[in-house]
Amino acid sequence: MQLLLLFLLLPTIVWGHGRLTVPLPRQCAGDNKPCFNKKAGEFFDPDAPINCGECGGGHPPNDPTKHVTKQSFVCRISEQDMMKTPPKQLTAGGTVAMRWVFPAAHPGDGGLYVSYDHNPNVDIRQSMKFFKIANFPQMRVDSGKTVNVHLPAWLPPGRAVLRWDWYALHNDPDVEFYANCIDVNIVSSSTLKPVDIPSYPIVIAKKEAPGKPELSCQVGRAANDKSCASGQIAANAFPGNNLIGNGNYRNVLPEAPLSSYFITGPQCVTGVTGNCCETVPKNPALPHQFTIVGYTWVKSDAAHGGGFNACVDKGSSGPPPSSGGSSPVVPPVVPPVVPPVVPPVVPPAACTDDDAGAKKVSGGKVANCAEAAGFCVDAEHSAIARKYCPKTCGVCGGGGPSEDDDDDDSTRGRGSSEKDDDDDSDLQLERHRMADGTTLSIDTMHLPVTGADLLGAHLNLVDLNE
Repeated sequence: MQLLLLFLLLPTIVWGHGRLTVPLPRQCAGDNKPCFNKKAGEFFDPDAPINCGECGGGHPPNDPTKHVTKQSFVCRISEQDMMKTPPKQLTAGGTVAMRWVFPAAHPGDGGLYVSYDHNPNVDIRQSMKFFKIANFPQMRVDSGKTVNVHLPAWLPPGRAVLRWDWYALHNDPDVEFYANCIDVNIVSSSTLKPVDIPSYPIVIAKKEAPGKPELSCQVGRAANDKSCASGQIAANAFPGNNLIGNGNYRNVLPEAPLSSYFITGPQCVTGVTGNCCETVPKNPALPHQFTIVGYTWVKSDAAHGGGFNACVDKGSSGPPPSSGGSSPVVPPVVPPVVPPVVPPVVPPAACTDDDAGAKKVSGGKVANCAEAAGFCVDAEHSAIARKYCPKTCGVCGGGGPSEDDDDDDSTRGRGSSEKDDDDDSDLQLERHRMADGTTLSIDTMHLPVTGADLLGAHLNLVDLNE
C-alpha cells in the first residue's frame, strides 16, 4: 500500500522544480479549486513549471481559463482561489527578506515586480500592470539563501501585489516559467500615485507551434525560429522559447562564453539604484536583452559565485519614476520680469513773469515786473519779487542772482537796500539807493508781516519819496 502511494506521488516529485517560500506566497484554498482537477486527474503542484510541457496538454502560461488548474505566469494562484490571509505589511524605503528553494537547480534568472491592481471578486491577473524593482541573476546560486531586497522609498502607500518569477533554461528550446505572488500592504509617506509609474501587463510572446497549440511559443529543435521576441511588446515581454542561436535567452551550455550572458524580460523601472537594477542593453536591436553593470557572471554549472548579492548595493531608491519612463524634469521657477516704472517726462513749464500779480500785490504802484526788478535781490522783499517775477529775477532754471552779487549796482535794477544796525531798537534806518543815484532813508518798524505786505508797503514808501 505504501509503495502504491509512493508511486502515485512520484509524478509530483518529478515535476517539482522550485518556488518562493519567503515571504509566504498565495496558497491554494482547497482540494477542488484549483488544487486538484478531478476531471483531468491532476494535482496542483506548487513547484512545477506553470507551462508544464511534460505534463501533457492544458498548461498555457498566458490563459488561466484554459489551464487545467487555472494557473498563470502572472500569478500562479488567483485572488479568488487563494487562502484568505491578512496582507503582509511592508514599509517603503525598507527591505523585504526573500528566499526561494529549487529542488532542481536549473540555470535561469528572474525578478521582483509590484502591482497596485487587485480585485477580490474577479480574476484580473492577465490585465494587471506591474513594474520591476529587482533583478535576480543566476537564481540557482541563491537557492535556500535569504536575500534582502530594497523597497523604493517612493512606493505609493496601499494594497499591492509583489510578483516573484523565474525562468529556467535547461530544456532547450523550451523555457519553463515559474511565478508566485504575495499580497502586501505598503506603508509609505510618498505622494506618488500608482498611475504615475510606468507599468505593463506580464506577457509571454505568443507563437503557436504546429501540433502544440496549447504551448505558447514552443517549437521543435529543428525550427530555428527567431520571431518570438519581435514586435512592439518585446521590450516588456518574455519570449516563449529558447532555441539556441535565436537570441531570446542566454546560452547556458557549459561551453558558452560568459560574454554571451544576459537577462531577458522587462528592465527595472527608473528610480531604483540598487537591487541589480543598473543595466545596459545587450543588443539595442533586441530590447528584451540586458546585462547588469558591474555584475560578474559565473558559468551555469559553477559551484559558487554570482547571484543577487554579487551586485553592488546602492540603497533603496533614486528619484521617483515618471509616466514617461524617466524622472521628470522640473524647469526652474523664474519670477516674472517687471519693467521699472518710468515716470512720465513732464516738460518744464514756460518761465514767464506774472505782471498782473506783481501789480496787484503792490497795490498798483508797480505796473509790471520790469519796474520791480530792483527787489529781486532785496534782503527782505526778494521772495515775493521772485515769486511773481521769476524771469526778470533770473530764477527759472533754479539759479538766479545772489545776494553776494551786490558789488555792481547795475545788477540791482530799480534799487537796493542796506541796513544799519546802529541801535538795538526795533526802529531801524533803511537807506535806499535809487536808480538816479539819490539815497532815501526811511525809518521802518520790523514787524512779523507777510512778504506781500512787506513788498506793498515798501513800494508805497518808495513811491512817496520820489
